[in-house]
Amino acid sequence: MPKKCNVFGCRGNYRCEPYTKVVQFLSDEDERDRWIDAMPNERSSLLQLKQIYACYHHYDCEWVTVKGGKRPSQPPSILPGVPESCLKQVSSTPRNTSSSAEVRARNEDLRTNALD
Repeated sequence: MPKKCNVFGCRGNYRCEPYTKVVQFLSDEDERDRWIDAMPNERSSLLQLKQIYACYHHYDCEWVTVKGGKRPSQPPSILPGVPESCLKQVSSTPRNTSSSAEVRARNEDLRTNALD
């Protein structure tokens, strides 16, 4: 039975899908953590797995030759079919955290000034 891709939303090597090559995540703790952080999956769901796989087409990087074959030099970065809301946020814009009371008071002042 072929290994299945663990990228959220990917159907690599599932029934009715063509066979695709998969890459096993590294066993080195630091590298493995870096690769897990790049995945759109919930971190805890991946940490439960002994072996994590991703289809070869999820990689857009240089492949390096290592003992036993070739392996990607970077974590998976091509995640088609994954909704934007599920992707990791690189940077975020700080939200306005004014309280509801402040907003109501400001709106009331605007209405009062508009009536004058």
